[in-house]
Amino acid sequence: MNASSTLLKPFKPKSKKSLSIRELVREASAFIGPVWPLKNGIACNPLLGLEHKEFWKAIEETESLFSHSKPVTSLKEEKVNRHFIKWIQAFLDQGQATWKMPDKHLGFYRCWHLLAPYDHLLITTDQDKNTLASFPKDPEDAIELGMKRLGIPNQDRVNYLRGQLFQLPGWAGYVKWQTEWQSQPAGDPMDLVQFLAVRIVISCLVEKQMEGTTEIEKKPLNKPRWTKETIEHEEEAYKIDLIEKLRNEAKKESFSFRKENPLGQLVFCIDVRSESFRKQLEAQGCWETFGFAGFFGIPISLKQQGASEKYPSCPVLLKPRHDVQEISGDSIFLKSISKIKSILIGLYKDLKYQFGTPFALAEAIGPWSGIWMALKSWNPKTAYALEEFHEKKRTYNFCNLEESIPLTDQIEYAQSALSMIGLTQDFAPIVIFSGHGARVQNNPHASTLNCGACGGNAGGPNARLIASILNSYPVRLALNKRGIRIPEATLFLGAEHDTTTDNMTLFLDRTDISRHANLIQKLQEDLKKAQLANTSVRMSLFGSSKGAKEALKKSVDWSETRPEWGLAKNAAFVVGPRTLTENLDLKNRCFLHSYDWRSDSDGAVLETILTAPMVVAEWINTQYFFSVFNPVAFGSGSKITHNVVGKMGVMQGNGSDLMHGLPLQSIYSNDREPYHIPMRLLTVVLAPKTRIDTIIEKHSNLQHLFLNQWIKLVAIDPSNLKSYQFIEQGVWNEIPG
Repeated sequence: MNASSTLLKPFKPKSKKSLSIRELVREASAFIGPVWPLKNGIACNPLLGLEHKEFWKAIEETESLFSHSKPVTSLKEEKVNRHFIKWIQAFLDQGQATWKMPDKHLGFYRCWHLLAPYDHLLITTDQDKNTLASFPKDPEDAIELGMKRLGIPNQDRVNYLRGQLFQLPGWAGYVKWQTEWQSQPAGDPMDLVQFLAVRIVISCLVEKQMEGTTEIEKKPLNKPRWTKETIEHEEEAYKIDLIEKLRNEAKKESFSFRKENPLGQLVFCIDVRSESFRKQLEAQGCWETFGFAGFFGIPISLKQQGASEKYPSCPVLLKPRHDVQEISGDSIFLKSISKIKSILIGLYKDLKYQFGTPFALAEAIGPWSGIWMALKSWNPKTAYALEEFHEKKRTYNFCNLEESIPLTDQIEYAQSALSMIGLTQDFAPIVIFSGHGARVQNNPHASTLNCGACGGNAGGPNARLIASILNSYPVRLALNKRGIRIPEATLFLGAEHDTTTDNMTLFLDRTDISRHANLIQKLQEDLKKAQLANTSVRMSLFGSSKGAKEALKKSVDWSETRPEWGLAKNAAFVVGPRTLTENLDLKNRCFLHSYDWRSDSDGAVLETILTAPMVVAEWINTQYFFSVFNPVAFGSGSKITHNVVGKMGVMQGNGSDLMHGLPLQSIYSNDREPYHIPMRLLTVVLAPKTRIDTIIEKHSNLQHLFLNQWIKLVAIDPSNLKSYQFIEQGVWNEIPG
């Protein structure tokens, strides 16, 4: 499981001519980062293609490429954008449009070429028709001809194509995601070659139409408020403070790698929102907690009960290896309710998106919606309980688990999960694996609040799956032979933490809990106390003293633009035992991954942590960084003026770039004051420097991230408990203190 196992497809040119154009496009698009759709909104470094360059040089190189930051915005380019956007959003629509764009199978360019003559805003004269008709049907030939007509010299072709992509980096990034991060068959109907072919032909048409027109200069936007000096000052101050606290904890005589005789053990996702909840739970009793990537090491595609299609529930750096399907263990009555509910939802969507029925639908359901809205506004607790009632009564199992995941793989995943966090002995009577999700209403960005390690989905199913595997007798028997002896009395359970309300649900369905009933009841009571304590702290950040009540209201309020702060203020990735951080108030700023260097003699566990979970954390960190650093170029503006387009993304108003960063409400306290402070990820590892050096030497992507300062790496060496910052291979500078 490392970052080199991406889904990037090798390019296979068909001819010399094709090779030339496609290589130009590939080189031009190297700076474009992939943009994931709303349904699984994954945080990604918008400058992903520039990580081989030094951090600040990469920023300097891209600033001039973004049209938003140019001192002069071309009127011609704006017109090209308007025409292009209406066509690409129609072609890429994922089911929002009632009338589908015809002939999509021909590919974007050929489909557009056939339909464009009927666009009377673009094709206004017979000369326009003749110009359009003169372009060949092959997109590569069209690019070649278009650049000749526009007078682009051969030596400037890559820069020209790159500039065209950066006119709409969100749309270009979405196409890049489709073609390079999806398992698409050969001959895809959309790729960046076709993207550029349509854009260049439109540019030629607009060029003809605007001959002799005087360009209007627009004033440049204000420069970003954040400078290199201010950011590095913030980073250094945070680093010194955190390292001193961690080192002081490691130096304590009472420091140990594990908690003695815990009542139970709970494994949470490394997500920064888990940190404060874990701290509140640990304060309620002798509960030992661990941190692990929230898909729990099982790369699956999951089809949930009642769903029409499956989705990948693992990091995007990995390709799912197993197809798993949930089945319901409900009674006939509950199954009937689920079926009726599914039919009604389908009917509602059909009526909503037809041309003649939305108004009648609004009249028919308006009174009922009004009652429901009033209930959510005046009594959110009841509304939440009603929505949860049916779900809590349902029971789930996995269909043909042994066929979906062979026993040999189950054993490997079980051993890996326990070894990764150092839980290979001293098991408590109950061990909980908790995924997480966010319960929100009317929020197109809901998936960005879910688990990034689960592909932007809630992590509960993965938690139930790993618990089911670890409860399996054949798996335990095999683990016992490998030296991991799980007591017969130990019970594994799945759970899901709702990060909006801090409610944590234990999945007790289809599990005999009679031996542990009292302990589970104690856990549920302590989880409730942790919820009340944590929501009190979180809601105070919104200026509210109502705690759990306010959090509940935010989760069911369909006018709420900021249901929670998500991963805002994330700053560090700490790799070490929980005992290193449990006495510290890290203020929800740290990703916490459990690790015991003593049981990882070959460094394999640390290698996995640095090449997978840390890379995901870096993507999250850089998305937040750039969305604040330059919200115009890298953010997505205000949610208030967002419009969902094609069920794939949002635009500002009725025609803009596909907004590819974080909305203002996710990173700003108000219109002027940022909540998130842009800082590069600080990775702190409690492990020998030599072990880390060996891992970095094996992975070029880690060399790019550390040497080019996209991530600042610090090691606390167990041999002397001194801290060192990575400078280059084999060179570490000691941090004073």
